[in-house]
Amino acid sequence: MGRKNIGLFFSYNENWIGGTYYMMNLIEAIKLLPENDQPHLSIFYDKIEDQKKILELQYPFIDFIQTNNNDQFIKRALRFLSKKIIKKDIFQPQLVKKIALKYYDGVFPLPFGFTDRLAKKNIYWIPDFQEMYFPEFFSIGQLNYRKHWQNKIAASNNEIVFSSKDAHKDFVKLYPRSKAKQYIIPFAVTHPDYQQIDLDSVVKKYQLPENYFFCPNQFWMHKNQLIVLEAIRTLQVAHNKDVTIVFSGKISDAIQNNYFGKLEEYTIQNNMANNVLFLGFIDRKEQLLIMKHALAVIQPSLFEGWSTVIEDAKAMDQNIIASNLAVHIEQLNEKAVYFDPHDSNSLVKALLQFEKKQVAFDYKKNKMNFATAFINMINE
Repeated sequence: MGRKNIGLFFSYNENWIGGTYYMMNLIEAIKLLPENDQPHLSIFYDKIEDQKKILELQYPFIDFIQTNNNDQFIKRALRFLSKKIIKKDIFQPQLVKKIALKYYDGVFPLPFGFTDRLAKKNIYWIPDFQEMYFPEFFSIGQLNYRKHWQNKIAASNNEIVFSSKDAHKDFVKLYPRSKAKQYIIPFAVTHPDYQQIDLDSVVKKYQLPENYFFCPNQFWMHKNQLIVLEAIRTLQVAHNKDVTIVFSGKISDAIQNNYFGKLEEYTIQNNMANNVLFLGFIDRKEQLLIMKHALAVIQPSLFEGWSTVIEDAKAMDQNIIASNLAVHIEQLNEKAVYFDPHDSNSLVKALLQFEKKQVAFDYKKNKMNFATAFINMINE
């Protein structure tokens, strides 16, 4: 049996860096397989920067197909209108033509908007159903878009990957009659060699204290950084205890675009400048080095599909203080300290009782399971 051919859609996107890391981690995990089991990968990309990111991974069996996504969006829109108005498909999207030049055993993750059968297995990835629980964090357009394509995916005969049992449970609740083939494949992370970086220079660059907790997340409202600030304030006022929290992440929020401003305002009003460091979006290796040398990682989210932050911490055997979401418990079991993400006093209690411990996650097994489950899906 020859080498499998798989098409992967990839885009480097700082506004959703978790999605970018997901694809890079998938390729790194596949590299762990025996050479004969490693598939040939065609990377469908838009920008030269996308191609460079994948080339850095040094995967041995690979080629690249530039999709020109902006042009494709226009073509898909014209195609939709032509079918509505003149009842005729005036052209097939160019990307479909490019993909059709080669046989693919699977294409993943199929972008919303592509319902064409591009391969033997046409695989969607639905990370989560956050809009079910927090519709206020989305625009009306985003809510309609998500619902529209979820309905189409659920009604299709294609495949769907979920990263957690928790997300799959939501899908079954929403679409109990779906005939789509469903897979639960938790992802695992592979880190670049961040320990080659000089720690002293990073400490100096970001003015890090000797002891700190680390909270690396985009500044979106569901990431819930405000509860961490409230806990710091309570520790100061009620317990006469100072702690430092270091935050990293892109400072933007497409819907609640003043969210970060509110965090800054809270910090200033409560004289917490010496207790809070906002680093912004930083180099990946520097981020991981800062995480490794923290007292613990704090993950305060109100909602997650399968947290990359949690996986990052697991991969380096780091202590974790996490909100008590079902998906976090699915990821961590008993190897974390949990708190109620709606109650800052619950986090205060966790921080007061915190003691740094030795933890071990046997993480190489997680990475191999990620690769094996993905390839098994293709081989079915």
